[in-house]
Amino acid sequence: MSDYILSAFTDSRKNIYFGSDLGIYTISKNQKEIISCFDNSNSLDSLTMSSSNYVMVDSRGLLWVATNKGINIYDPVNKRFKYITAADGLPGNAVVSLVEDDEGNIWAGTRNGLACIYCKFQDRILTYSLTLFDADDGLPSAVFNTNAVFKDHDGLIYMGTTGGYVSFDPKEIVFNRNIPQPRFTDLIIANQTIRPNVEHNGRIIITQSITSLNEVVLKYGETNFTVLFSALDFIQPKKNRYKYMLEGLDRQWIMITNGIGAAFYSNLNPGTYTLVVYTGNEGNVWSSDPIMLRIVVKPPFWLSWWAYIIYVVIAAFLIGLFVKYMLKKQKEKYEQAQRISEVDKLHEVDELKLKFFTNISHEFKTPLTLIISPLEKLIKSPVYEMEKPTLDIMYKNANGLLSMVNEILDFRKFDLNKMSLNISKGDMIEFAKEICMSFKSLAAEKSVKLTFTTYLQELQMEFDGEKMHKIITNLISNAFKYTKEGQIDVSVGISESVHDNSPVPTKFMGLKVSDTGIGIEHKYLDKIFDRFFRIEHTGKQNQPGTGVGLHLVSEFVKLHGGEVSVESMEGKGSVFTVLIPVRDSALKDSEVQNVIYSGILEPDASVNNESKKNVQQSNLPQLLIVDDNEDFCDFIADLFVSDYSISVANDGEEGCRIVLDQVPDIILCDVMMPKMNGYEFCRKIKEDIRTSHIPIILLTAKSSEESKYSGIEAGADDYISKPFNIDILKLKIAKIIEKQKILQNNFRKKIDVSPNEIEILSLDEKFVQKAVSLVEKNIGNPEFRVEDLCKKMGMSRVYFYKKTLALTDKTPSEFIRLIRLKRAADLLEKSQLFVNEIALQVGFNEVKYFRKYFKDEFGITPNEYKKKTSK
Repeated sequence: MSDYILSAFTDSRKNIYFGSDLGIYTISKNQKEIISCFDNSNSLDSLTMSSSNYVMVDSRGLLWVATNKGINIYDPVNKRFKYITAADGLPGNAVVSLVEDDEGNIWAGTRNGLACIYCKFQDRILTYSLTLFDADDGLPSAVFNTNAVFKDHDGLIYMGTTGGYVSFDPKEIVFNRNIPQPRFTDLIIANQTIRPNVEHNGRIIITQSITSLNEVVLKYGETNFTVLFSALDFIQPKKNRYKYMLEGLDRQWIMITNGIGAAFYSNLNPGTYTLVVYTGNEGNVWSSDPIMLRIVVKPPFWLSWWAYIIYVVIAAFLIGLFVKYMLKKQKEKYEQAQRISEVDKLHEVDELKLKFFTNISHEFKTPLTLIISPLEKLIKSPVYEMEKPTLDIMYKNANGLLSMVNEILDFRKFDLNKMSLNISKGDMIEFAKEICMSFKSLAAEKSVKLTFTTYLQELQMEFDGEKMHKIITNLISNAFKYTKEGQIDVSVGISESVHDNSPVPTKFMGLKVSDTGIGIEHKYLDKIFDRFFRIEHTGKQNQPGTGVGLHLVSEFVKLHGGEVSVESMEGKGSVFTVLIPVRDSALKDSEVQNVIYSGILEPDASVNNESKKNVQQSNLPQLLIVDDNEDFCDFIADLFVSDYSISVANDGEEGCRIVLDQVPDIILCDVMMPKMNGYEFCRKIKEDIRTSHIPIILLTAKSSEESKYSGIEAGADDYISKPFNIDILKLKIAKIIEKQKILQNNFRKKIDVSPNEIEILSLDEKFVQKAVSLVEKNIGNPEFRVEDLCKKMGMSRVYFYKKTLALTDKTPSEFIRLIRLKRAADLLEKSQLFVNEIALQVGFNEVKYFRKYFKDEFGITPNEYKKKTSK
């Protein structure tokens, strides 16, 4: 037996029962020994838990055990347990005391109220019903103490609670035995009570009170509804109980014990349902017959019978289309045979087009010559230093155009098999070195180290000078295109190899051009010399070109009887190797490496380059030029350097970084650029609240209406096609800057008017609206600073300063002060407050500062303003 005894009880036969934390024990009157009640018994059940709070034997000989898991009732005759828990109606599972009244009913004290168990015991079968009592019924507390129970000789029952004890005579307690008469009271759809003959969503749902209805018809969109019902028992309505079930949906009864009769359902599928409701009162008397409401949910139009007819028609139509498609494919096969016969004719037409294109290219050479020759003359003659960069740009691009024309003509000669070699003998070392020297200025411009390596002092051999020049030039130009930084090395040497089982080895002139650029993916190495083949580098620098240069290199090398190959690793660089047979050669050894350009900018060049790329003058409007052509950037910078502070970016991503860092006054941007094109750049700038106010002019060679539409749709303020009139471009930029100044002045005049009257962009309008609203909400808070406004706007102080200054020509602190002063002027005009009161209301701690700033803004003191406006 346990040392921890929770309760003790004696029955009519003088047997003593003990309830402990290990079970129930008894001491018989005769044997005087302690026996476990349920040890090695043949009972069909057992205690719900071994710890017993209270033990008693009722007048029927049944053993009642109170535990923290309900009441255990043991019948010693059939050795069977019966259980009463909260699920059966008890106010709580923790039962702490039990007592039997004179009528044979059991009163159970719990941690959550008092329960009266009405017992009927026939044929050894116990049936019961429950009535519950709580603080609303007069109990000092709903929490009963363990074992605090007593019944005196008069039948009065005393029970202890945490709020004091309560005593009552069970015979004098009157119970409500009226049978409830439930009724439906209201129908609520989408939080709106439905009234008879009142339209809801354009239709009348019910024509009479719901208390008289047997059926409600709902549409598919009305399936979120609540049905209210009542027991119509008002003695203690809070203790009325309900149980309901929606037949067709619910599988078990839903109990309501808080007295609120409501059944809520949502998203019912189309169909017919029946809501069945039973009600009970505080005396646990339930209605004998339920109330029922038939609910019909109609299907949506896409599940109606006529919708299925439409589906069948559509399916038939699709089948018809499929049959028509198959017939069309058969017809296309027949027509394809006819088209094949037309290919020869089309090829003949293409030949005529190519011939015409070649003739036009020949015609280009004459005007190009008339451009290049005078330019050479102008460059050699004395010119102003400021004009020389412009002439150099013109000469460089004219030569570039001539090179493209020559490539087209060479390409056509290969097609017609009219290309031949013009062999002459010369020094390959000196020839290749001179070509490398011509790239010194490009190497300096890109800060790339350029070297020429050879172990030969002289290599006399036969080659076609014009074609060999194009081979070397194309390979070096290609290396510069894809080498952003690092080194390019051109090496010339002699190698020997045996071919066609010849016992005499063949000598080859080996030309290698290696770089440390972006490299070529392995899958493209076999296609790199194919005609018109170009690699589009996602996320890397894309360079303009036609894919003809390396193809011509391959063809020219083959004309010399040699071969060209490439080795590359992505991200590491590439090595192009040209091997050309050497016959009747003479050579001299002399191992040397000539550094054409070291890759380090000279001081003067660095200063000059910086002055071109980023000319900053704080007193001038800032112009950002975004273009991947450096010559074009230099040309535009020279045009505007006297009137604007110039910044330059060579691609869209770099442009975005500069815009966020410097917030320029206006942007000139090309459309076709690597990494990010002009449309994407424009869209990104205009969608960012920090930069949306900056005007953007797109400059591009695309002049079609579709291109202009795309530019304006991306948010550009203007779209100018190349070539353009310089005077018109200057005028447009000046007018846009002037318009920005007008907008700033308008804002200052209209700061107290609705933002829609201020002519600014919609995103900037939202910015100003939000800023004004935040200041007005905190207008009486003198501690509301610029940092607080920036935090609430979700912007850093730097960007907020630049944005506010650009839109209003005022710093953030001046912006806040202006709104405070505008509100103060309004209060002076319309209210009877004193000046010092108004100063405090608009966030000025010191009246003297308020008077000073007010006079600075309006030209008169607050008192003078009040007198002036009150007249």
